[in-house]
Amino acid sequence: NRLVEVVPGGKTDESATRAAWTLQELIGKTPIASADASGFVVNRFFVPWLNEAVRLLEEGVADIPTIEW
Repeated sequence: NRLVEVVPGGKTDESATRAAWTLQELIGKTPIASADASGFVVNRFFVPWLNEAVRLLEEGVADIPTIEW
């Protein structure tokens, strides 16, 4: 997964947040800003997407190479 959440805490120095953001970009990730909350933003996107991929496979609508495309 290329998405990485950068979640500063209430006492996180802004320079640390910027450094984390820059590091993610340097290693080819796509950082996204998120508030500190229960559950991750990425998981809220990924889980429904994954469930739909499984449904497509189970119903014979698409095969694995097509889904992974």
